[in-house]
Amino acid sequence: MKNQVLLDKIHNILKEKQVKPSRAGINAGLGPDFIRKLKNAKNSPKAENLFKLAKALNIDVNYFLDPIDQSVQKELQNQPVHNENDEDTEIYAIPTETIYVRGELNAKQWKKNKDWPPSRYIPLTIPKDSRFLSTSRYGLIIKDDSMNLLYPTGSIVIVTPFQELERLPENGDCVVVTKHDSLYSHYEMTLKIVQIRENGQFFLWPKSDNPEFLQPIILPKPTLKHYSNTLIGNLDDPPTIEIQALVTGCYNIVEKISF
Repeated sequence: MKNQVLLDKIHNILKEKQVKPSRAGINAGLGPDFIRKLKNAKNSPKAENLFKLAKALNIDVNYFLDPIDQSVQKELQNQPVHNENDEDTEIYAIPTETIYVRGELNAKQWKKNKDWPPSRYIPLTIPKDSRFLSTSRYGLIIKDDSMNLLYPTGSIVIVTPFQELERLPENGDCVVVTKHDSLYSHYEMTLKIVQIRENGQFFLWPKSDNPEFLQPIILPKPTLKHYSNTLIGNLDDPPTIEIQALVTGCYNIVEKISF
């Protein structure tokens, strides 16, 4: 049944809002049988009808995006909806996806595992990024102030593993850096900005107003081992330093501006 996933979502929201299908159709101006007819429909509903239904239910139309075929998603993304109270206002649907916040970043704090256990993963709905449609993304919460000039404590960064990007870190990239102490089998994870010097050295810079976080991590050897498409500093002593993932987006905590 083509529209079954969409119907399940509609019935879930109707149950939550305690609205009958016929009443929802009437309130949307689509008639009492609109939702019932979706069950046997051969095609996905028109974008404008989904907008009307979402408006009648007082929800974001993106709630309906995932189960709809790509042609309708494309139509939705380009479909303006005029606000009745402001003829000049147009609203566009934004395609979204759900990722999971899987761990945290905290300089100078060593842990036994890089990620949280799956039972602690937190779902997060974010806009789709056309640059990374073929790669996975996940979130990490910032728990320190080693990058607070860019990402205040409490911000969530969205990252993509370098092993999926099929490229190496570049100048200016903001990256997740993992230190691994093989002696105690502990990890430290934080963010850094990549600077590549002419001789090939990698300088991994913090961006912080905390005096404890002003010095870069330097990978001293210009020949870095490329292993599973991640960069690992070939250091003689622990901890091993790995550039693990690229920051592709963020949800920032907004603080007051000082003058």
